[in-house]
Amino acid sequence: MAGALFLHGCFLCATEIEQGKVAGSDMESSFIRTCDKFPFTECVTNVFECNKNSVVRVAGVVGVQEEDKQEEESVQPRPVLSGTGFFVSDRAHIVTAASIVSSARVLWVEYRGLSYAAEPVGCDVATNVAVIRLLQPPESFEVVDIHDTDEHALAHIGEFAVFIGCRLDLDPAPAMGNIVGKNISYGEHAFVTTYLRSDIEFCGGESGAPLFNLQGNLIGCMVAALPELHSSFILPKRALKRVYDDIVKLGKVTYGAMGIDIHAEYKLGIGQQIIVSRVVHDSYAEKSGLMAGDVLISMNDFSIKHREDLHNALFFARPGSDMCIVVLRDGEQYELVMKVDQSVAKK
Repeated sequence: MAGALFLHGCFLCATEIEQGKVAGSDMESSFIRTCDKFPFTECVTNVFECNKNSVVRVAGVVGVQEEDKQEEESVQPRPVLSGTGFFVSDRAHIVTAASIVSSARVLWVEYRGLSYAAEPVGCDVATNVAVIRLLQPPESFEVVDIHDTDEHALAHIGEFAVFIGCRLDLDPAPAMGNIVGKNISYGEHAFVTTYLRSDIEFCGGESGAPLFNLQGNLIGCMVAALPELHSSFILPKRALKRVYDDIVKLGKVTYGAMGIDIHAEYKLGIGQQIIVSRVVHDSYAEKSGLMAGDVLISMNDFSIKHREDLHNALFFARPGSDMCIVVLRDGEQYELVMKVDQSVAKK
């Protein structure tokens, strides 16, 4: 019997039970000793205490149509949307949900009992991420680091996660759960990159909230609820950094394209291969030398073994940049350089 049991906020190696090291009345004392080694509750508390002062409530009055502006003074108060956000730079930039910002006529942030006027820097509907900026920020605030990241690293399935959100009109508060999946799509909806799925359910006011591991490092940003599964989707930190950088530099996010069609084949002893089935005439792909029948091996630093790998490679390749592509053709590997095209607007 291998593995670990979890009880009363601590871990106990199941192998110790099997080997007779823990039995009968010794069980509880062993739990206490193990809790001293794995202060699980303290980890959660520390993550919350170290990051709560970077988390804000974001609120906005829903915008009015142009034809309604003349009657604005006489109509009932407009609905207020609220979500969660967190500081990500010393310039008072805050990451939050695009679903809040894109619908708002007036934006403000509530931070440590005070309200601050805010303005949008940019929104990306495809990932449901927005960046806003405080017009007159507080004298001091704490920042979540989104830049110290391995662009290819994702949290592991089963990893514990601490979520800090502003539910309804309450103060920032933690919730805990696990990373339970990695998805490139859900139902008929395709994502622009791999999303993490957690078993943390969130409700009104918590969209845009940060999620941390037990070391206090950012895992990602809550961007979509899955109420039917009592869970949620998280845009990983590596993708959040890419979206943030584009919004701050360009005011929007641009996505790469290749000008090819692909299909997947499975070969015994090799596994799945992603094969180019068509190259668009006069595209950057054709100009680079890509041909129908080429097996994609890698694109920049991404190994290509599944369709998901291709999506991620393109997500992190900015339009106009050069991409190094390795293909297998007639049993030989070739290295090609392709300029990344810009895709149509993501919806």
